[in-house]
Amino acid sequence: MTPGKPYYFNAYEDEESEITPLAYEDVTTLSEVYNYDPILPRLNKKEAENIMGVQANLWAEYVVNGEVAEYMTFPRLCALSETGWSPGELKDYKDFIQRLKINSKQLDVLHVNYSKYFMNEK
Repeated sequence: MTPGKPYYFNAYEDEESEITPLAYEDVTTLSEVYNYDPILPRLNKKEAENIMGVQANLWAEYVVNGEVAEYMTFPRLCALSETGWSPGELKDYKDFIQRLKINSKQLDVLHVNYSKYFMNEK
């Protein structure tokens, strides 16, 4: 399952796009990625059973190097991953943000260039 909104990461992550690398004109926030339920209510049981997973895309029109690719991908990929392995009723965005703040230290150790907008969330 890879809907354009919110699983295309070539959009800005925040309204404050002047500090973000050039991107597609739309905005896809971390919370939109995290809170999206790929099992849409309009799907019947058989259709829902055919959804095998989730996937993100990053179109590269504006990606000039690996650092930009990382910035556009992380931490939204972390949110997408949790959607892939966690039942919707167990997801908690505030808890996710707190864990992400702790786990972002691992991204720092790995020298991943990631968006830090989430650091201001409570």
